[in-house]
Amino acid sequence: MRISTGQLYDRSVQAVLENQGDLSDIQQQLASGKKLLRPSDDPVGAAQVIRLTEDIDLLAQYQKNSNLLTNSLEQEETVLKAVNTAADRARVLMVQSGNGIVGVEDRRAIAIEIEQIRDQVFDLMNSRNANGEYIFAGLQSADPAFSYDPSATGNKYSFEGDAGANRIQISDTVKIQVNNSGKEVFEDVLARSKASISGSVGVTSASLQIQQQSTYDQFHAANYDAITPANNQFRVTILSATQAEITNVGSGAVMDTVNFNSGTAFLYQGVSINIEGAREIRSIFNLSRRKNKISRKH
Repeated sequence: MRISTGQLYDRSVQAVLENQGDLSDIQQQLASGKKLLRPSDDPVGAAQVIRLTEDIDLLAQYQKNSNLLTNSLEQEETVLKAVNTAADRARVLMVQSGNGIVGVEDRRAIAIEIEQIRDQVFDLMNSRNANGEYIFAGLQSADPAFSYDPSATGNKYSFEGDAGANRIQISDTVKIQVNNSGKEVFEDVLARSKASISGSVGVTSASLQIQQQSTYDQFHAANYDAITPANNQFRVTILSATQAEITNVGSGAVMDTVNFNSGTAFLYQGVSINIEGAREIRSIFNLSRRKNKISRKH
């Protein structure tokens, strides 16, 4: 087969163009730092690149979510610290007002400052984030969490949000709560667990004091019975000059046997109990029902 001069020329030109194309691709790879410039260069490699790019974008989104979560929790912590500081100041003023040397004018000044603290705490309860959302309103974050009606005959402060909480995804399998509802933080606040002595037989004196609140709170949570009051009563029976037995009045179960010395306090589940008397005496202490600590009438 004869090849004409024109065909030789066309092949030469085609080869030069292909080399120029290859050179252009190499230059683009060097300039961009990418091996694959188009899917046709390596279909399998291109599919892997797409998948890895999606993973990188997802990780970047998780990082943004993590930053949002951190900022939200830090803001909530700052607000709650400010509330505690205001409450501590109000507590100091209340103690100060009870001093007999404080005059009428000083008490008026204290009352004015306490009113200012009340208003400050109310503003803190309606704190908003950078997006203008009320952080304690639950899922109803577009409206204030709390309202104040000075003309109300009952509770003047009302919670207007809900008990919901937003969650944010920070990994493929983990979602974390972003906010706390004001109902949980400011309304459903229980006073400390308490105990009291309800009766004694053959006892010269009996008293108790909660010395380790956290230990007693755990005992209270595990043993308090809202249905059967007798299960909240515990009898201390003096077995000997050196031993006492603690039983549950309702169930009759023996809870513990402790070292005893008349007139010397012993510690049981965070409660310091001091009983003075001889053998065969009995004393009963009760777990008190935890009550809501917050009053909203003023």
